[in-house]
Amino acid sequence: MTYVSFVWIFHQPRIQHDKILKELHEDVYSPFMEVLQDFGKDIKPSFVVTGSFIDSYFTDCSETIEMLRE
Repeated sequence: MTYVSFVWIFHQPRIQHDKILKELHEDVYSPFMEVLQDFGKDIKPSFVVTGSFIDSYFTDCSETIEMLRE
């Protein structure tokens, strides 16, 4: 079993948070998950998003969090 972890740290102004998360999902997370599918089920990825907006991330961006979890 192989574990792959990614950590993103953001310190951008709050107005950009949704835009950044959407771009991460479209440009990084989704393509990476497609590549992992080619390797089979022995790779377990985890994604952590943290930084200066962590509190607002968990309260105001719950819909995006759910999207990233899927």
